[in-house]
Amino acid sequence: MPTTAMNVKILTGGLVLALVCVVVLIVISPTSLDDGQDPKFTNREVIVFSDEAFTTEVQTILTDSTKKVESFLRAAPSGKDIILIDGAWLASGGGSGPSKDQIKNWFEAHIPLIYVNEDSDLNKRTGNNMVYCVYLDSDGDTVLYLPNGNKLEDVLVDAYDWADDILTAASK
Repeated sequence: MPTTAMNVKILTGGLVLALVCVVVLIVISPTSLDDGQDPKFTNREVIVFSDEAFTTEVQTILTDSTKKVESFLRAAPSGKDIILIDGAWLASGGGSGPSKDQIKNWFEAHIPLIYVNEDSDLNKRTGNNMVYCVYLDSDGDTVLYLPNGNKLEDVLVDAYDWADDILTAASK
């Protein structure tokens, strides 16, 4: 006949095994690999200040969020748009980027700005230092946001969603 001490050991062992199984199921669950949300398609205009190759890459990355990704050469930003600035492109002097006054004017016009860092190697753009977002709300408060993700694709989708949420809230 089992003793009380044996019953406690068996019960404790069973609880530990059950807990380990639950943790393993949570870790390998497909929904634990992301936040469980698919990109939302809102089709908001994104004006990209970069070269054609990076603009095309952004179009591909945001295809599930918007079909309106345009180069600054073909579209001018308005108050309902999102502006994405490629720091590497600006640093290389590869084009006529926006002036500091233009950026200040967009910021004061309550246009969300997404800045992709200056590392010229896209493959090195990883982690939270890859993209910075800033917005001036109607109360005059500056809102800063660091998108989540470890790959440029994830970070740009998160930045787009943040900017879209900001503009949606501001229009209410």
